[in-house]
Amino acid sequence: MSNFLPIEIQRNADFLVGLNFKDRNTGEPLDISGWDFTLQVKYVGGIAATAITSGAFSDQIGPSGTVNLLIRGSNFSSVPGSQERVTLAYDLLAKDADGYVVCQMRGPVHLLPGVSVA
Repeated sequence: MSNFLPIEIQRNADFLVGLNFKDRNTGEPLDISGWDFTLQVKYVGGIAATAITSGAFSDQIGPSGTVNLLIRGSNFSSVPGSQERVTLAYDLLAKDADGYVVCQMRGPVHLLPGVSVA
């Protein structure tokens, strides 16, 4: 299953979202116990290049099909254009306990000008 989802992140603010995985036929939560999640943000999608940053996954509750994704805005300090809207690319892979890719998400990351740093 491949999904397209744009993400907007302010440079100095964190992006935190809860992901819910459900059976598309029944709407019931998928048991994501033992799943492995990876997300990388790059300058251009679809190429083997060094990632600018990676996402962190936490609070994975297998039977309910939920996991949290965190992308730190501060990890984009090396990206040029601090006062401009910059478009990057990301991809997310979810592999089940047997190592099979069961979900792919991809799309643009719209990096917005920085916000105040506390």
